Amino acid sequence: MKTEGFTMVELLVASAAALLVVAMMSSLYPTHARAFAAGRDTQELRATLRRVADGIAREIRGLGFDPIDDPSDPSGFDGASDGLAVAEAARIEVRSDLHGASPGTAPDDRLDWGSSERVSFHRSTSTQGILQAIGGFASPLCDAVVVREGGLRFRYLDACGDELVPPAGASLAIAERRRVAAVEVTLSAEHEASRRSETVVGRTALRNRLALRCPVAGP
Repeated sequence: MKTEGFTMVELLVASAAALLVVAMMSSLYPTHARAFAAGRDTQELRATLRRVADGIAREIRGLGFDPIDDPSDPSGFDGASDGLAVAEAARIEVRSDLHGASPGTAPDDRLDWGSSERVSFHRSTSTQGILQAIGGFASPLCDAVVVREGGLRFRYLDACGDELVPPAGASLAIAERRRVAAVEVTLSAEHEASRRSETVVGRTALRNRLALRCPVAGP
């Protein structure tokens, strides 16, 4: 014969089961929270590195822009030889004739040293970040990111796809810099909080050197 309601034993058993479920869920929460935070940090880091790499590639792609190109003026800007001014394994400097005496004027076949016509990228040993120097004034490109030594690397490729390797701690010679048709950028870093690491790699062809051709071997 059934009676109405629950006995004390049934209530105790139900309460114990409910507490057990709550305890199990509570024990799983920190694990899920850590996994969620790690995934979020990884996405943030990947997006940051991609943004920085794309910004570097954009500057490299347009190096050597020289609409005037007056060979009769020995003091003028030569995009072919001056566009890639520094080509080291961990540092690059690009130059272009973007404007005249001020940014609002037309290109004048001169390089304004303290302006956006001169841009470089390198890793900072003090902050362990990536610095962009425009006209010699440096500013960080990313926050909450740790770039270890060797985390910013450049590879220089000629029109045949062969690598031109700079000497250790030095730049490619001017004759080799003139042969560069593409640059590959590798950026590796860690998230400052979670220490999650990511690497992005990008290659860009030099827009103003598309005329470079790989020599064809004779018969």
